[in-house]
Amino acid sequence: MDISLSIHNILVKIIKNTPGLQHAMLTDSTGLTLANVTRSSSILELEGIGALSMALFIGMRQQGSEVQLGSLGFIFSEFSGGKLILQSISEDCILVGVISQNANVQKVKKGINRYTTEISDQINLLRTAQTVEENISKSLLEDVLAELD
Repeated sequence: MDISLSIHNILVKIIKNTPGLQHAMLTDSTGLTLANVTRSSSILELEGIGALSMALFIGMRQQGSEVQLGSLGFIFSEFSGGKLILQSISEDCILVGVISQNANVQKVKKGINRYTTEISDQINLLRTAQTVEENISKSLLEDVLAELD
């Protein structure tokens, strides 16, 4: 199975099994959206949300480090129209969740936590596949350059 599809399918499971969770996206340290699933019909500007969310998460992680609180796992914000959570998945990936106003945050957090290891494992597989692909490309380029000499 395609690793990206597998990550998407995990997000689908999270959305289906987590009441109140309206939108879930996985973003990397650059703000790039790796996967996205929504119950909502509204269109979100994913790259902007991913970049802002990761910047906030990195800033909060730095603050926690400065006051020696340990690693950051979860950020929660409440707005008049709903709630936003940022959940650490790996060192450089977070899950961004949009939650309905009446949702129980602890239940949503628990629902997401059930799948963090599964998502993290898929991210590691994706990184490994990308590294192998880069090494193959590099080797092929070196072979072509050697033939030109």
